[in-house]
Amino acid sequence: MRLKIFSDVRYLPEDINPTLLLEPFRLGKRANSLPPWEKRLSNYTEISHSLFEITSLEEADFAVLPFDWVDVTGHSWKTKINQSAYALGIEFVQKVKQAGKPLIIFYSGDRSHDSIPIQNAIVFRQSIIGPRRQLQEFAFIALYEDLVQYYLGNEL
Repeated sequence: MRLKIFSDVRYLPEDINPTLLLEPFRLGKRANSLPPWEKRLSNYTEISHSLFEITSLEEADFAVLPFDWVDVTGHSWKTKINQSAYALGIEFVQKVKQAGKPLIIFYSGDRSHDSIPIQNAIVFRQSIIGPRRQLQEFAFIALYEDLVQYYLGNEL
């Protein structure tokens, strides 16, 4: 069984990559030609189409914000809010809310424990402060290439 997910590249800010969950649907076969430090998605790319199906908002089980929330806040506390990414994100949220579909947002990076001004979203974060964790917030790991495979020929 594949989960049906909706996302829309019209809400993806210019020069920003899609969130990791959606990356294989953009890269497809090209993931194999990436340099080793970008091959962190190789294994996921191979199985992603058996896990997820991109579909219309009406048929979707979930909607996924097409970019990572860190693209709004930046990686540093000194970074200014990316207003164009924020505006696109809010537009996407409103579209999903009108359709009555659950929304998933990914928030990676060191400051991903910061609050998001969107209610009722399922948020996958790379950092969570236990007492501040909400019921619909979950941790997800940072993905890296297999160092032993790519740099040591699968031998320690």
